[in-house]
Amino acid sequence: NDVWFLGRWIGPYPCTNSTRPAMAMHWDGSNISLVPTPVLAGSQSIHAADSSGPSDVWAIGGMSSAQTQYPYVVHWDGQQWSHVLMPPAGVTQSVYDISVLAPNDVWVLALRNVGTGTGNFLMHYNGTGWTQSAVPNLGSMFMTAASDIWIAGAQIEHFDGSVWNVVDDFSCIPGASFAALDGSGASLWA
Repeated sequence: NDVWFLGRWIGPYPCTNSTRPAMAMHWDGSNISLVPTPVLAGSQSIHAADSSGPSDVWAIGGMSSAQTQYPYVVHWDGQQWSHVLMPPAGVTQSVYDISVLAPNDVWVLALRNVGTGTGNFLMHYNGTGWTQSAVPNLGSMFMTAASDIWIAGAQIEHFDGSVWNVVDDFSCIPGASFAALDGSGASLWA
C-alpha cells in the first residue's frame, strides 16, 4: 500500500515550466498520484531508490545542463521531496546505487571526475553530513551494515569492514556487468 514509481518525465510536466524533471508517482493502496520532485536547472532523472520506511525514501539519478552532469539526490520525508546536495558541489560525478539502512545511515555509490583523474567512491550520510571512502568497483550495491557491503560490476566484491575482497571475477566475459544486486539472509542475487 506504499509503492513509489520513479524515473524521468518526458514531455510537458504538470504545473511547471520544465519539460524534463524527475518523475515520482505514488501508489497508496487505491490510487496512483503524481508527486512533485524538486525541479532544478536542466533535466533530472531517477534510476535508483531505497528507504528505511515510508517517511524516509531516498532516490538518486542524474541532473544535466548543456555541458555538465551532476548527481540528483532527493529525499522524501513523508510529506514532500527535497533536493539533497552531495558534496563537493560543482564536481562532475555520477551516482550508481543507494542503500538506506536508517535515516542517519545512507550510502551512495558514486564516480567522481576531478581534473584529469577519476575515482570510485562510497558516500555516507550520517544525518548531518557526508563522508567518503574509496571503493574498487562501480555497479550495483547491496549492504546490511557498514561491515557487510557488496558491489557487483564486472566483478563481485565484498567489504567486511576492513578490506575489499573479489568474490567472483567476470572480466573474461566482454561487457559483463550487473544491473541489480539484492540479498536476504545468507543469499545474494546478482
